[in-house]
Amino acid sequence: MGSSRWKRSRLCSVISIRATRTLDTIFARYCSLPSPRCCAAPDLFRHLALWAGKGSDAAKCAHSGAWHPVARHHLGAVSLVPTAFAEAFAGFMRHVASASGGAGQIAIDGKSMRGAFEKGRQFAPRMMVSAWGAQLRMTLAALPAQGGNEARAAIELLRLIDLRGAVVTADALHCSTRMAEEITRRGGDYVLALKGNQGLLLADAERLIAGRPPPTAALAVTEEVGHGRLERRAARVVRAPGLGRKHGFAGLAAIGEVKRTRVIDGKRQEECCLYVLSRPMSANHLLAVVRRHWDVENGLHWQLDMIFREDDCRTRKDHGPENLALLRRFCLNTFRADSKKDTMRDKMMRAGWNDAYLFQLMPQMR
Repeated sequence: MGSSRWKRSRLCSVISIRATRTLDTIFARYCSLPSPRCCAAPDLFRHLALWAGKGSDAAKCAHSGAWHPVARHHLGAVSLVPTAFAEAFAGFMRHVASASGGAGQIAIDGKSMRGAFEKGRQFAPRMMVSAWGAQLRMTLAALPAQGGNEARAAIELLRLIDLRGAVVTADALHCSTRMAEEITRRGGDYVLALKGNQGLLLADAERLIAGRPPPTAALAVTEEVGHGRLERRAARVVRAPGLGRKHGFAGLAAIGEVKRTRVIDGKRQEECCLYVLSRPMSANHLLAVVRRHWDVENGLHWQLDMIFREDDCRTRKDHGPENLALLRRFCLNTFRADSKKDTMRDKMMRAGWNDAYLFQLMPQMR
């Protein structure tokens, strides 16, 4: 009873129950379902599947009876296809983003669920790819990466989001002709990190940058001092006519360069990163876009690990890991929409203990 393993398991289970109960109540409200106190949890997923347009066969459960909090093993038993659940989640968030004036910047990134592995396969945990609304600070959509193929899942994920007027950012793994084509075809713009996986394009971009020394007015520079280090960033943008056509990159219009210099304990570190841009922008805008992209780490991944303890969760059967991952993201969105100044952990605890507060959260996600 007193072992650290039991305590971690117990905490993970409690968090899962609270998160699921929150989502259960919220979706019951929005889908016009009966009150969760008189509606079996499997019925929620059945109605949710119908709402997603997949038909009642998309969600089946061997359990029945009075409503009860849905623990991890119940979610594992529910054969709700994660893609149907993901479409319902993304459809809901499209309305939220639209009501807030659009998605703005969308950061694409994957995250492994380190505890969701079968025995003997710890090296291959399951993965979710998320679309993070950098201005909204909410997850707009998420999909499981089948077979660990994060790049393919990211392209499928984009089809669930309204990209019109949005800027999609991603690391070098997602810098591909298919990604560029999908974004531009859907009416969005992109800022994608460029590295060695696009060797020919990288070589041409480096030659283009080297051949055009920047005038001082074209540079944007920021400096920050804190946590025992000094960090300086300098950015510029160079137009690249014909480069996209040569390499088959739809919409490629410019190359961005960001140089970072860090001084930590007297030691100097330098890094230069290149980006492909679908439209020219100011150097200051490029710096802001690149900086906002990494909010997906602090705003989403850190919260999932430290507050919801996602990596400690050992749910691994059937669709349980993916369904729980979507639940966590939805609950995180709901708590973030609350204007109270409490910490995320305090909000989650209160929602589990206080029905009045739980129901108060719902109108804020309209």
